[in-house]
Amino acid sequence: MYKKLKGVFFGKGVFLFLIPGFLGWAFFLPANEKGLVQGKNERGIFLYNPYLEDMGLIRSGEVRTGSIYSSGDADSYHFYGNSGEGVYILMGVINGNLYPSISLYDPNGILLESAWGYYSATIDYQLQKSGLYTIICRDYWGVYTGDYGVSLLKSHGPFVSPAERDGGDVTSGTTRNGRISLSGDADSYYFYGNSGEGVYILMGVINGNLYPSISLYDPDGILLESAWGYYSATIDYQLQKSGLYTIICRDYRGIYTGDYGVSFTKMPPNLPPGLYNPTPGNGAITSSTYALLDWSDTQGATKYDLYFGTNVDTPLYKIAENITQSSYTITSSLTPGTTYYWQVIAKDNSENVIATGPVWMFTASYTCRIGAFLSGRWYIDLNGNGLWDGTPADVIYNFGSSGYTPISGDWNGDGTVEIGVVFDGKNWFLDYNGNGVWDGTTIDKSYVFGASGVGFIPVTGDWDGDGK
Repeated sequence: MYKKLKGVFFGKGVFLFLIPGFLGWAFFLPANEKGLVQGKNERGIFLYNPYLEDMGLIRSGEVRTGSIYSSGDADSYHFYGNSGEGVYILMGVINGNLYPSISLYDPNGILLESAWGYYSATIDYQLQKSGLYTIICRDYWGVYTGDYGVSLLKSHGPFVSPAERDGGDVTSGTTRNGRISLSGDADSYYFYGNSGEGVYILMGVINGNLYPSISLYDPDGILLESAWGYYSATIDYQLQKSGLYTIICRDYRGIYTGDYGVSFTKMPPNLPPGLYNPTPGNGAITSSTYALLDWSDTQGATKYDLYFGTNVDTPLYKIAENITQSSYTITSSLTPGTTYYWQVIAKDNSENVIATGPVWMFTASYTCRIGAFLSGRWYIDLNGNGLWDGTPADVIYNFGSSGYTPISGDWNGDGTVEIGVVFDGKNWFLDYNGNGVWDGTTIDKSYVFGASGVGFIPVTGDWDGDGK
């Protein structure tokens, strides 16, 4: 961890910083390169942190965890956004005494909006240009510390991520279940609606201590209505335009957790023209080296445009135009462990857009590789050649101890197998974030399942087919 510095920016790449007993200066890269961000505080003094911790890319539909370790600490995340797209960002405190504060910067490093709160902070914003955006998470006062969760949701999706499967499509008369798993978590669902139709949305607590909160967004990502309650929350609304709408479910304070159900009724309950029934299924894991993309025919459409890519730090690219069938085969080889995103635009013979599809995703699975475990030490054949080549070609993890039973599985649904151990037949410890280190239960997972002294053998598997 680099030491975080604070100082005054004088322009032309010069930064004056102060460490107790030392005054110095430095040159640095422009604002939006390599995650370096600059901005003004409330007094108009230009502050710059040359060692702002870059937490990397954040996916739509994903909740990430981070820590504010010390005074002056701040974390940055990045995502690619399209002009006209709506974004929703939520930051919530997991533990500690920090006051969550989030800021959104455009691709040129210009501050767009900031928000803070006692327990959580949210930003609703409609993007005005396409490019790589930056989110900065910090303590509002800059002196308090703690762990936090932060989630990103974009209108039109993706609505799920490899590590967060709650969310997706809803149709009239259906009820979906989800879970707010930690502070800063939020789930999104989508439906097609027509101007003049009425919708009724109900979110209710199944268990846990969350206060249900729901919000409805129009096809442009504009907030239409929100509601919350102690046990349930409802929205009654008459749609003013046709297109793809978004429902966001969260805890009202942004810090409590639990399971919930959300039901959706549309009046009339017909299916408007739209893009439905993707193959591979949204959030699926596929073992094929190529992808057959398929969807239901769209009413009134005669041709389709198809966009495809990884959609993390670059836009989706148009790979097919004016195709007349509702399917397309990706013949190039898929990269194992990579998550792919795709979107379909349905058109008529006059090039009028009939429906814009949500962004769907699937993950190409890894080929299994071998490893060995001895007294808490893991030896992983990372390069897959069946030989121990030493590090860094292969890898060693220290996770567990003598007498522990090794286990493995894709605990977080990201398409990569993670490690874990079981002790005394019942105490499970899972390396949930996949870094090979036990980080405690706020980040990794611990369960009690089984019993001691009776010979239980731990087994793992994707029992419900959700990819985890």
